[in-house]
Amino acid sequence: ILCIDKNHQITVFNPTAATLFHCPAEQALGRPLTDFLPDAAHALSYQDIISHAQLGEMMGVTTLGDNVPLEVTLSFEQHADGDIITLFAHDLTAQKKMEAHRTALESQLRESQKMQAIGTMAGGIAHDFNNIISAILGNVALARLDAPSSGTVSTSLGEIDKAGRRARDLVRQILTFSRNDSPHRVPLQLAEVMHEDRRLVKVALPPHVSVQVK
Repeated sequence: ILCIDKNHQITVFNPTAATLFHCPAEQALGRPLTDFLPDAAHALSYQDIISHAQLGEMMGVTTLGDNVPLEVTLSFEQHADGDIITLFAHDLTAQKKMEAHRTALESQLRESQKMQAIGTMAGGIAHDFNNIISAILGNVALARLDAPSSGTVSTSLGEIDKAGRRARDLVRQILTFSRNDSPHRVPLQLAEVMHEDRRLVKVALPPHVSVQVK
């Protein structure tokens, strides 16, 4: 609770205000209200105040220089020995912290729902790709029966089969992600994987960058 005179100087500074603004009452008395409530000055015109006014949220300033969110109301009383304006400042710090925490939780929930939606979509696409890849691998197997065991055709079919199997493994990874399952780990020939990935990486790099695999 703060009371001010017609010059907006503090005449009453109760113990709660002293604690809130980190200022003993004896040091606050006689000081301008704007030292503690800078935003209240524009609202304090006698002709606009009949008896009671809701100033809403504004920032208070402590003697330490910290900002404090406040909900401020005031009352106006006319007396023979001078008019009195009393301001009631309610500390909103705890409320603001709760609102910020709730906002953070809502943001996390939205991200979680977004990831769930992406997983569901990825799972549906992966199933469609799996059917296409199965058809490719099946036709490669049939083509190998009709093609010579050596030569360029056999080599090309081998590359198609290898790429198809890698694509199938990729689809399995996407399905694992979409279902949030534990991955199934199997041993791999690392050199073979590196040489295949080298081609993929090379395509994505600028022309002046070379890739060497040892």
